Amino acid sequence: MISNRIILGWLCFSSVCCVTAGDVDLFERVEVETVDECTEPVDLKEEVLPEIENACGFCHVSGSFGNLNFGDPSGHLTPESFVEMLVDQPALQSEKPLIESGSEAGSYFVDRVLQRDASIMPPGGPSLDDNTLEALRCWIEQGATLEDD
Repeated sequence: MISNRIILGWLCFSSVCCVTAGDVDLFERVEVETVDECTEPVDLKEEVLPEIENACGFCHVSGSFGNLNFGDPSGHLTPESFVEMLVDQPALQSEKPLIESGSEAGSYFVDRVLQRDASIMPPGGPSLDDNTLEALRCWIEQGATLEDD
């Protein structure tokens, strides 16, 4: 019997292969202006994580593909697991940290979702909408902490 992880891995791998083999240039750089002035506090749980889970969750919350899993041990994305796994943690593919608290420009995670420094994430999946991207970037600029901190 084939396990669900094998099937999930094959589906994720095959979708990446299809996307990289098509006409899409995954390494085309996108010029992005600096984040607008962030005056309102960002609610990570409400404004950012639902879209992150939708766009990234298949591989990086429940599946743990790509050597990065930002879900909790039970396979759920929580503000605590997101902060613990990404904020001020080293990236394997860059000298930048995954998310540098206080600097969205210094965050490899943002480089990937904005296609600034590497192939875009998610490959072939739904990208983050503009409102979520702005909220993520502002949350990072505001220190990338949980509301309780």
